[in-house]
Amino acid sequence: MHPTALLDLATELIRNILKLDAPADSIVSTFFRHHRTLGPRERHALAETAYTVLRRRPMLQHLAQSGTGALERRLAILAWSGDANLLKGSLGPNETTWRQQVKAIDPAGFSDKLRHNLPDWLASALRSQLGEAAFWPLVAALDEQAPLDLRVNVLKAKKVAVISDTSGYGTASLDAYGPMLKTIGGDVVYSGSVDANNPDLKPELLRMRTAGAEAIMPWSVNAGFLARLINARSDMGWDVPIVGQTTLGSGQTKALLKKPEYWGKVYPNNFRNCCYDASGKLIPKMAEFVE
Repeated sequence: MHPTALLDLATELIRNILKLDAPADSIVSTFFRHHRTLGPRERHALAETAYTVLRRRPMLQHLAQSGTGALERRLAILAWSGDANLLKGSLGPNETTWRQQVKAIDPAGFSDKLRHNLPDWLASALRSQLGEAAFWPLVAALDEQAPLDLRVNVLKAKKVAVISDTSGYGTASLDAYGPMLKTIGGDVVYSGSVDANNPDLKPELLRMRTAGAEAIMPWSVNAGFLARLINARSDMGWDVPIVGQTTLGSGQTKALLKKPEYWGKVYPNNFRNCCYDASGKLIPKMAEFVE
């Protein structure tokens, strides 16, 4: 797809999401059904750009006050999460200059609200619970993607099963991260999307085990789906690691597990820098959470 057309689609998707009249993942999923010719990397770029706007909306809207053109287009330019050369090919000279000027601004000078991009009630609760020293590392961790070699190198797992729900986020991540795993030495032995409301995930896990999976990488923000995946794995007596995005580590997911011990070998990414101290040990609050 021509870069200009892809940026136009990102602008349209962000405009739809910012109406806030439906869950973001359902909007993304509907958008992709209307644009079936999009390839996996294009879907990934659009989905990640849209979710970046949601995660950093206060800061990005503040920065986007300058510049010209539609607000949603300016947000897409600042939040772009696809190939940098594609974005470069879609911008005019004025937009390129504006983006360079905005990117050069040091966010350290922003107010706390623009730096953490969290709702006031949540930021206040986290600060009270964690203290300032742990709050900002948590903010940084929530805003970053974990490197893929977490699965392939640290766990020494080469054969990976990649599963997602059928939301826009899930399918876009499945399409994007399977090829990325292969580029760093991973062998994707299973890849599939399942309805998030499917009550029985055992058949999918049996396929993964038969394929020889050494790790499972789920892509979903649905705590119920993730909990059913963990429960089905443990009910089978299979101790394969499950490593995925941050919802795996949420209290909602843990609360839906059948037994506390099912929590074993479940590794949510993005949190290492705020879970471990300088000596490599879990900080007390995280140790309490894990136990």
